[in-house]
Amino acid sequence: MDNIFVMYLMLALMGAVYYTLYRLLAHKLWKWSMIRSIWIPLIYCIATTAFALSLLSTPWFGANRSILSIIGVLTELNLPVISFLILFIFFLFKDKKSKQ
Repeated sequence: MDNIFVMYLMLALMGAVYYTLYRLLAHKLWKWSMIRSIWIPLIYCIATTAFALSLLSTPWFGANRSILSIIGVLTELNLPVISFLILFIFFLFKDKKSKQ
């Protein structure tokens, strides 16, 4: 297994672990709503996007980058948020269907 694949897997697992812990602890134990769980990934997404865009605007790091490579960098950095949102949306629809 390639090291970059392991890194992507660990980044995706960060979002899955955060979702699981929030759902088990905060939602089930403390009866908080799941919509509150969006704030930490949102702050992480904004911070990493701002950091990446500031790095990509420098001539020593961001020179000769195409739009697709910039989108790729932002996707890689926001992989925990993407995996969290996929789980959030999946279980949101699953819970709504089970209530009906």
